[in-house]
Amino acid sequence: MKVNRRSFFIIGLVTLFGLGGLGLTLIHIFVPGGIRGVLSFGGPLPYQLFRGAFFGLIASLNLLWLINTSILDEARIFFTKLLDDAQLQVGDLLFLSLAAGIGEELLFRGALQPFIGIWPTAILFVALHGYLNPMNLKMSLYGVLMVVVSAGLGYLFEYVGIYAAMTAHFLVDAILFIRFRYFASDEDLQKARELEDPY
Repeated sequence: MKVNRRSFFIIGLVTLFGLGGLGLTLIHIFVPGGIRGVLSFGGPLPYQLFRGAFFGLIASLNLLWLINTSILDEARIFFTKLLDDAQLQVGDLLFLSLAAGIGEELLFRGALQPFIGIWPTAILFVALHGYLNPMNLKMSLYGVLMVVVSAGLGYLFEYVGIYAAMTAHFLVDAILFIRFRYFASDEDLQKARELEDPY
């Protein structure tokens, strides 16, 4: 079964409101300082946005370089197929990136990280996305790279603020989504379209 645009839109809404709402609820109940403390922690908003954008761009450039290596062919083809099958437009990709940047950061960095720490949160975050799979070592290699990026988001939250982490997360997702959807090589697209349906 192929994942279509409507499915991605629903995933985006669930991520934004479901995970974000769960994160806000857990923050309100368990995190010292509550929602106001998490949302007001850190430097001024422009400073957080700048630091988040800087980290997001640096992380994205590194991931773009690594994803083009032959050892990550399988991961690159998988994501190319996923986004090509759904025929997502730029607006769809930006919405998904924004939903993930807000919803996932509220839950993972805002609600869970204060209790389990930066690296365990990063590993949990990537594992729940399915990128750490002992049955698929090449995808797991991509997952290890994403754990490092996710930990970077954790350090941003810890030392700069939640908006920095949200901004960086948004940029990483948006840049990678756009690369897989619109800048896949002809060879990658051909291989992706020849793959059996992985869903």
